[in-house]
Amino acid sequence: MKRSVFVSLVILAGVLSACSSRQASYTPYILHSHFYLNPVYSGDSIVAAQDTLDSVAVSPSDGYYHLKPIHLGDTVVFVAGFGSVANDLIAARMNVDTLSLLQSARIGDDFRAILLPESDEKHIQLLFKPGYSFAALRVGYRPIKVGEHTIELVVESDSKFSPQSQIFKQPVIE
Repeated sequence: MKRSVFVSLVILAGVLSACSSRQASYTPYILHSHFYLNPVYSGDSIVAAQDTLDSVAVSPSDGYYHLKPIHLGDTVVFVAGFGSVANDLIAARMNVDTLSLLQSARIGDDFRAILLPESDEKHIQLLFKPGYSFAALRVGYRPIKVGEHTIELVVESDSKFSPQSQIFKQPVIE
């Protein structure tokens, strides 16, 4: 009996040690800071904002984050973080209806160094070089039409649980 338990434990240890952390598959994740309305900058830092548009919560009825309403022409800025724990990031993007919202990203030279040349910075469609498991950047949008608009953040990694997304609903009034 003792011998079969010992043999079972040795086999189990061999199976568990056969996978390296690079072969592990973790669900990629998205983090975001406060959503700042009409921020005021001092250099590169936000020093004041008219308001923060923090979502009340994820709506159980549709699974989206619902933000406070903003006015036509307001500017909203936040930091988006994209991570993949032990897996490599492949892509991150911010999807919006470009006829309703103008989007922007503040991408510095240090951040640009981890991107592949095929990335579309203007439309926030970013492709990462291998070897990176986290990236964060300041993104923003400004509505050019009244209505409820959708902002989708998506992250892709080499995990089998990829991609992952978060969807925000932004009402815009006049």
